[in-house]
Amino acid sequence: DSEWQQKRLERQSFEMSAIQVPFGNTPHKAELPYDSLQFSNRLRALQSLIDDEDGLLFITGVDGNYNLGATIALNYLFFGSSGMQVWHARRDSSFDDCFFAIGKTRTYLYTGTVASFWKLYDLCAPIQQLEVVTLSAGEENDVDLAEERK
Repeated sequence: DSEWQQKRLERQSFEMSAIQVPFGNTPHKAELPYDSLQFSNRLRALQSLIDDEDGLLFITGVDGNYNLGATIALNYLFFGSSGMQVWHARRDSSFDDCFFAIGKTRTYLYTGTVASFWKLYDLCAPIQQLEVVTLSAGEENDVDLAEERK
């Protein structure tokens, strides 16, 4: 229980909200915290774009050749960015090894590291149709095992 509370505090202090991008002299309104309900709504919106046998695959970091579309999708879905903020969101290198596949009824997320898993834990835990895969501590320290798991 203590470990869970510690991880939750780390997640809250991390707060990966997007950087505010000013347009003209008008300041942006304060954003509401991004939570699992908003995440679920955005996930369902993406799933509604998919045919029964199709899916969306987003690969971030070096494996995805630092694909801008995958980064935008990551910012939109997992960090609550929208509008122009998806282009200017803060990058977290712990998600460089992340990929996610969205299907009509099921979504798979590979977080790559235990640290990135805990950063998304509160957001993803309540979502039943989301399967999260991450490395164990032993796999994380062994590059060959990590690549095999991926």
